[in-house]
Amino acid sequence: MKRFKISTLVMCCLAAMSLTLASCDTSNDDGYRPLTKEEVKTAFYTVNGDYVGKLIYEATNVMNTKDNTDTTAVSWSIKTDSTLHIKSFPIATIAYNVKTNTDEAKAFKQALEKQPSVDIDCAIGFVTLSPIQFIINPSTVTFTMNWNGKDHKVQIPFMINYSRSFGQYNSNKNILSMQIAAAAIYVDEKPTSLMDGKFYLFESTSYAF
Repeated sequence: MKRFKISTLVMCCLAAMSLTLASCDTSNDDGYRPLTKEEVKTAFYTVNGDYVGKLIYEATNVMNTKDNTDTTAVSWSIKTDSTLHIKSFPIATIAYNVKTNTDEAKAFKQALEKQPSVDIDCAIGFVTLSPIQFIINPSTVTFTMNWNGKDHKVQIPFMINYSRSFGQYNSNKNILSMQIAAAAIYVDEKPTSLMDGKFYLFESTSYAF
């Protein structure tokens, strides 16, 4: 993995998207109009395809306390106007934010650091056309993990119907930027206090239809 400072472009995109998507809440009388079927089709045809890019996430650099992000390669695809598929998402990076205030939590973190990457299917919904923006609702990641000699069911749900879980296409630079948020950790179908929310930023570097 490679250390990476979040680019100004990504930060500006995320700030703009948060503001725009917040204003798209149809419960507010702010004049927002949902896209028509034709507008959704136009948005989809513009961004559909396979993407390769950077996944940027919070991580601690013991050599430089001012450097609090890390990056790794990631790919994703948009094949329909309502679905997005993230390939080989490094679920082990969640371990950076696990609270290790007990021996059980420390064992959990060590086991999570060894977990293989997973694919994540997401539901999406286009909300604006200029610029193209869409809400992202990732599915819950579920897997079996062993620590302290026992197998456990682990679930990591992501925030859904959330204005800060979104994507935006920059047509001038041909860059798709996205953000999703891991919400919590469940063990054996029970909520835990192992982690607070964790954001992941995506920035495309190449694209193919």
